[in-house]
Amino acid sequence: QYQCFECRRNIAALPRAGASEARLCDYNGSFYCDNCHWNDTSVIPARIVHNWDFTPYKICRHSLQVVSMVTAHASLNIQETNPMLFSYVTELAEMRKLREEILVMKKYFVSCRNALDSRLLNLLQDRQHFKESSELYSLKDLIDLSAGQLIREIS
Repeated sequence: QYQCFECRRNIAALPRAGASEARLCDYNGSFYCDNCHWNDTSVIPARIVHNWDFTPYKICRHSLQVVSMVTAHASLNIQETNPMLFSYVTELAEMRKLREEILVMKKYFVSCRNALDSRLLNLLQDRQHFKESSELYSLKDLIDLSAGQLIREIS
């Protein structure tokens, strides 16, 4: 007998009396009952960082909450995790270059009167981490980059 990873309810490959259908969470690889896994879909951060795969996969409710909570948090260091990705994904390499340029120009943004008057740094209000480092990305950054929105927004 198998049990749901979260609530320990009995589960089976095929639904039967006393057991719910087992549902795989592609985020953590565990099986869940239909109360804990509603067939919600989401991108998987590890698949993005390792394979540049933005396919939505079925994940359990708890994993959906985790992904939702970390979506805007800049915690993905691609240079450390998968540096070869910059060689294969031209948009990612271009974004890294833009972010490095932002950091170089940051001194200008905070000291030049014209830059202060035009509030150039405020354009990065939703992506504060761009002003601090060129290495950390949020899941939202990568999703927007893949959709072609991020480079338009920054340049």
